[in-house]
Amino acid sequence: MDLRELVWQRASEHLFVPKEQYMAALDSWQVEPVERDGDLLAVVMRKGDEFHFITFGKRISREVIRSVLAPQFRDYGRVTTRTPKVEARQHRFNRMVGFRQVGEDEYDILYEMTPETCRA
Repeated sequence: MDLRELVWQRASEHLFVPKEQYMAALDSWQVEPVERDGDLLAVVMRKGDEFHFITFGKRISREVIRSVLAPQFRDYGRVTTRTPKVEARQHRFNRMVGFRQVGEDEYDILYEMTPETCRA
């Protein structure tokens, strides 16, 4: 299956925008698979220093997380992400791997991680 379609399927559970609008916005992102032994572990989306991912119920090691973040650390010196305020589980994960809150807007908490704060 197309990675972008997998991203849409998961995102559409929480979004209220038409598929065409979402897919058009996704065009400006790099969408990459994270695989191990032929299994799809996650889909990673990157745009500049911003990073998002979708997992598929399989355990992802800290080593895999570090390797996935490495290109953005190399190119930008940091990784940023945003998480909806209502996603308590994702906030715990963000803090566990080393993201720190740097702001918020009406809907999201904004996070940043540097190589020095990374605990993955």
